[in-house]
Amino acid sequence: MHYIRQCLEPGRILNYRDSILEKSVTLAGNADMAKQAGMVELQLTDQCNLNCFHCHFRNQGDVFFRREWLDLVTDEILPQAVSLAGGGEPTLYPDFDGTVRKLKNGKSAPQIGLITNGVFIPPGSWPSQLSWLRVSLYSVVGGRYAGMPFLMQEKVMDNIVRYMDMDELPMLGVSLLYYKGNVADCVKLSYELYKRIKGVKREIGRFNIQYKRAFVLCDPRRMNEKNHQENLQLLPDRAELAAAASYKEELCMADAGFQEFLDICSNYSQIEDFIHGGMEEAAAQTEPSRITPQNFPHCYAVLESRLITPDGYVYPCPSIAENRDTGLALGHITDKNEVFQKRVLHYYSCGSKWCNRRFCRHFRHNELFQSLLDTGEMPEYGSSIRKDKFF
Repeated sequence: MHYIRQCLEPGRILNYRDSILEKSVTLAGNADMAKQAGMVELQLTDQCNLNCFHCHFRNQGDVFFRREWLDLVTDEILPQAVSLAGGGEPTLYPDFDGTVRKLKNGKSAPQIGLITNGVFIPPGSWPSQLSWLRVSLYSVVGGRYAGMPFLMQEKVMDNIVRYMDMDELPMLGVSLLYYKGNVADCVKLSYELYKRIKGVKREIGRFNIQYKRAFVLCDPRRMNEKNHQENLQLLPDRAELAAAASYKEELCMADAGFQEFLDICSNYSQIEDFIHGGMEEAAAQTEPSRITPQNFPHCYAVLESRLITPDGYVYPCPSIAENRDTGLALGHITDKNEVFQKRVLHYYSCGSKWCNRRFCRHFRHNELFQSLLDTGEMPEYGSSIRKDKFF
């Protein structure tokens, strides 16, 4: 299995089956494991060297995660996987090399991944400590690249090639954010990456492209028409998607290797899925009058998932963390297990407006785990997925 399938596989949550089952039984009466979680997204800073219009964490300031809190992550939360992401740009964190090593050598010795905008490559041998690295590559819009001069895109492209040449980096990915007006450009960027990887020694088995759809920040407590219209304006229409698909076919006709490249190491099929049904679902996501489905009976993901913001607050999932409302947090990184116990149980019982198929980004993970409980049958996965502690 190519890594692009692995990194999008919700079944990786089943690697935490035993721990989830134990917590679901004992957590109400025992707070000892309330703070612990297998998968952590750690936002090291809100500072950024870009200014993306679509970023949900824009203008949050220049807060940095306090260095002494790193020990609380590794010694008390005990993650098996840590994804360093934004917030802002994680590579701007002071002594980034030492920080990665500190996390990697912590009590739980977690797998570590990094999502970076690729503008800056910190010094040090930190890439050898990662399981994967993903660069977010953006389109030039109106002569600007993510709020910066358009030449910044070429700098990021050059840095992607530098990462391609790093033997010590196990897996390199590039994410392409698509929205109204740039779908064909995402195809063009894919082709540029294809041409560049042919000129380096990295095998395509260790490279992937992930197409990701841009979406507006949505708070189910405050649905309104303005937010809905912003969502609709961000969605590409059928004509644009069809034109992008035709452009892709032209490139593949000129170079058959590009089609193979997309088939093997990208999720380009998401574009096709969006044309055939995904568009309507995305448009309905923010419709104020739409009836939200009933909440899940339980959220199994919250027993093993955490997102920690630079101010030290710990949230149950990305959907809720994006609001940066500390009243929704499980607690602060410095809080004791007893504080976390009450809040984890609240989200485990699906006590928020995010805990349903409409707003939860972990709904497929929860459905898989519920199916496991209902049938008693564990799906069969290859060894690469069974060893992957991210989800």
